[in-house]
Amino acid sequence: MSSREAFESFINVYNRCLVEPIENYGKSIENNNYYWKDVRVNFPHLWPALQRIKVYRHENLHLELNAATESELQKYLNRDFDGKRLSQLQEPYFALQQAVVDELFVAIQLELDRLS
Repeated sequence: MSSREAFESFINVYNRCLVEPIENYGKSIENNNYYWKDVRVNFPHLWPALQRIKVYRHENLHLELNAATESELQKYLNRDFDGKRLSQLQEPYFALQQAVVDELFVAIQLELDRLS
């Protein structure tokens, strides 16, 4: 996964499969803050992994980001690239994909451990 287009496709699929169903469930029970409050509080390890997916999807598929999302994006990029710039990495989009998958995997393990 070395191209921006491939990463956009990857992150969009992850968002559609993981984040959107949660948001849609919240809407179905008439709770528009379900993702932002209930999931965030009840799944403290999983929520940041889902939020990373949401932020990266916004960055790749929206024309503009609000200030809060831009701030979150910079935090994730700085962490995922170890403070380096995108242009300094040989395969930056692979690094982003790996960060998303790794955090999601660890978050699921932590949630399972916490709930068992």
